[in-house]
Amino acid sequence: EIVTVLSFYLLFVKYGFVPPLVINAIFFSFLIILIFVDLFDRVLPNSVTFLGIIAGWLFSPLQSSIFLNEICMNLSFFNWTHYIWSSLGILISGGFLWAVATLHLKFKKGEGLGVGDIKMMSMVGAFLGWQYAFLTIFLASLLGVFIGVLFIATYHKGKAYELPFGSFLGVGAMITTLIGPKLFS
Repeated sequence: EIVTVLSFYLLFVKYGFVPPLVINAIFFSFLIILIFVDLFDRVLPNSVTFLGIIAGWLFSPLQSSIFLNEICMNLSFFNWTHYIWSSLGILISGGFLWAVATLHLKFKKGEGLGVGDIKMMSMVGAFLGWQYAFLTIFLASLLGVFIGVLFIATYHKGKAYELPFGSFLGVGAMITTLIGPKLFS
């Protein structure tokens, strides 16, 4: 509950009372659920990821133009072209992780990413677009390496220990939503 309140407050500070506040509060709600479910149960439920993909796409015209096509900023708060950018976000970000998972399976002969991670990134792409989805993957990977090495060293786990990557993706998506545009500039 504290994480939810704090994240909503940070969104309010960033956006004020405008449609992107509501859209990103919905997005953060999905992310918080996925972060904790993956952390404790090592699963990213379809009911959350699929609903998140649908919500991200449906509400994309109300999302900030910072995330979905910076070129198409206008005075209207409802931007129809965001459907295109959201659709590209779903396909490219989910497709990229699917390609990584497929290559890992082929060359390492084992699963490196779960299908839930792929669907979760499609959800992130629906809300943030493909460019910011890639920033999310980068930040999640950095967090995963840092925390994973620390955890494995502290608790003497082997290198085959499976980290809940969806939790790192969720934190990465929250960071991207809050400061991603600053990181790009």
